[in-house]
Amino acid sequence: MNVRNYHINDLNALILIMKKNIPVYFAPSEIIDFITFLKSVEYHRYKVVEVEGQIIGGCGLLEQEGGIGKISWIMFDPDYQRSGMGTNIVNALIEEYFKAGGSKVVAYTSNVAYLFFKKLGFQSVYSKADYWGKGLDLVYMELMVK
Repeated sequence: MNVRNYHINDLNALILIMKKNIPVYFAPSEIIDFITFLKSVEYHRYKVVEVEGQIIGGCGLLEQEGGIGKISWIMFDPDYQRSGMGTNIVNALIEEYFKAGGSKVVAYTSNVAYLFFKKLGFQSVYSKADYWGKGLDLVYMELMVK
């Protein structure tokens, strides 16, 4: 597994991974939001994961005001889900963020993926039904520095 900074040349591979995760983890309408995000984010804020030179996933952690970091657009090819790679990259991003002085990390996730974040120590704060799309509820979660 190799983790590196996102580059614009990675866009098509990441869109394909996202499409493989529709409708379970993402709504079709989110593709445009993801493309807009990738075109505007500083490349070092989004990481891609490669196995044998092939992009199999990605995740970002963006700094917001007040020492709060936000997990952004975590996704993996379905063939690599539940392999521990998502846990590894999110834990590494969180550890790096807390070492740099961050005090809290938040995740705007879904009812489908919230257990992943709960396993990492995040606490559910609130939810909104059908926020991301039909059957995809928003679950807002937080993790405080220990």
